[in-house]
Amino acid sequence: EFGATPGSAVLGSVKSQIGHTKCSAGLAGLVKVVKAVHHAVLPPTIQLKNPNPYYDAASSPFRFLDKPRPWADETRRAAVSAFGFGGTNFHAIVSSYDAGDRATFGAVELPVELFTFRGRTLADAQKAASALADKVAAIIEVDPDGQRHKLRDLAATVAGSGTGPIRISLVADSLDHLATQLSRVAGGTDAREGVFVAADGDLEAPQVGFLYPGQGSQRPGMAEDLFTTFGGLDDLLRLGERWSDVMFPRAAFTREERAAQQAAITATEVAQPTLGIASMAITRLLRRAGVEPAVAGGHSYGELAALAAAGAFDEATLLELSAARGESILTAIDSSGGDPGTMAAVALPIDEVRALAAEFPTLVVANHNGPKQVVLSGPTNDVRAAVAAWEARGIKATLIPVACAFHSPLIATAGERLAERLADLDLRAPQFPVWSNTTAEPYPADDDSAVGRLLVEQVTAGVRFVEQVEALY
Repeated sequence: EFGATPGSAVLGSVKSQIGHTKCSAGLAGLVKVVKAVHHAVLPPTIQLKNPNPYYDAASSPFRFLDKPRPWADETRRAAVSAFGFGGTNFHAIVSSYDAGDRATFGAVELPVELFTFRGRTLADAQKAASALADKVAAIIEVDPDGQRHKLRDLAATVAGSGTGPIRISLVADSLDHLATQLSRVAGGTDAREGVFVAADGDLEAPQVGFLYPGQGSQRPGMAEDLFTTFGGLDDLLRLGERWSDVMFPRAAFTREERAAQQAAITATEVAQPTLGIASMAITRLLRRAGVEPAVAGGHSYGELAALAAAGAFDEATLLELSAARGESILTAIDSSGGDPGTMAAVALPIDEVRALAAEFPTLVVANHNGPKQVVLSGPTNDVRAAVAAWEARGIKATLIPVACAFHSPLIATAGERLAERLADLDLRAPQFPVWSNTTAEPYPADDDSAVGRLLVEQVTAGVRFVEQVEALY
């Protein structure tokens, strides 16, 4: 076959961003592609409402972006074409440096900066904040727009100074805002404004729990700001290359295209690995900032991400396992004999829901999500009949548009298929406590085999999320 793969080349324009630069058009375009290659970010093209009517996304080698997207390829190449004010033909191709030249950050400036102040006592940290306030006031006098004094440099300076624990933290988006935030420190914590001041005395390190989301949380473009801003995450996208175009899709110009992109990432076999990619990226960045989980858990699929964070398996295994879990559920749907079942949510305490469900013995509790939210799974006709009967009695019950009756015996074959895949993987007991949906207790710390066993049970067992969260607390 000859020619480029459809959608393999991102097409953009510098003119839509800064106007016609006439004789310097080639240079402006060259600056844009060099920065794109260096920062590993595919820049968007603004002002693009509709492509040329002759453009066919299914066959054209070009695709358009309306948002910045991460460029995870280790070798990145870009071409710039310019015709200039006088029609001079100019074409150049730029390639990334083979030995690696990736920038630490994909953005020159961040929307906000985090300022942290350390001290052996609160007074020490307050003194450091006061010194910065004086410095900022002097800077505003001579450089009010921050042309020579960057917010990021001030944040880096204070983060690297002082001793002891962090006692004051705040966020600011400009020099003026920073001055205002520093003036708020004397008043103590103002969480609404993004100012946090610790109490004086010895600080006990708080225990932090990480909770990971399950299927239903996914969306096109999720975590794109993290991937395009911070370095050190591209390997996750390379591990999940087969899902990257769905996770970070091209620009959609119609309602139908946007709906198709949402549907593509909602598919079970795609939603789970893409959630895994996003979850691991967030986990890495929190750890880079010194935020370490003492315990972890997740809702349904999210339990896999929690186990990966706790070292039960590596990130590559997480994505492999995520795909296997999604595919096993698809297999269960295909072998369901025409009815993979469905689900419904009931806004009542679980004891009342169990009493109601006794009238419909084929229904099981799939998710106990909150004090007054329970999700039931079962055969489609039985779930619909139950919802209709309860609504007629004034009970709030809602059918959920799902592919099957998740967390129920109707997808028992999914557990069987998943068990076959798990048998080939290297699984270990988590390195810190991870709570199980199935037992509402931590995974055994001294039994490597428990990870695979509980993950298989979790596919068809109910999610005891309320009990799990209360036990975690």
